Amino acid sequence: MVNVRPTPRIVVIGYGNPLRQDDGVGWRVAETIAQRWGERVTVLMGQQPVPEWAAVLAEADVAFIVDASVSVGPRVRLRRLPPATASEHGRPAHQLGPHDLVWLSQAIYGSAPVTYLLPLAAENLEFGEELSAPTARAAEQAVRLLDRCLTMTLRGRRRRCSSG
Repeated sequence: MVNVRPTPRIVVIGYGNPLRQDDGVGWRVAETIAQRWGERVTVLMGQQPVPEWAAVLAEADVAFIVDASVSVGPRVRLRRLPPATASEHGRPAHQLGPHDLVWLSQAIYGSAPVTYLLPLAAENLEFGEELSAPTARAAEQAVRLLDRCLTMTLRGRRRRCSSG
């Protein structure tokens, strides 16, 4: 008898405003992943997280969430998001963050994936469509890191996926 392991269901979420320079880095990274990975990965993009994404997360085994941040350094670091509890939830729906999405997924659908955050340093949030040079470099590093993580996850070796 052959033991066949099901293919992990993976979601990559990238959000931010692509018209506010570095704020759009999450969107750009997700767009690149969508082009590179096609149907093997579900990719969600938007200006901000929306409650509807919780339904997609409920069907996933693993999720990666990419967003710009003014409070992280230049090093690209992936970190696991702990499961959200009801006490952490409480923001209005128009201010959803990664914890809220995972909490909604669990609370409404009874399931939430193992979730990783990938915050990328943002320097310039002025109007415009170009990323600053440091954020563009971080985006390239993030794509390489996600490529490696997605490969490892699809091979069933998620533990090897770490910041590079």
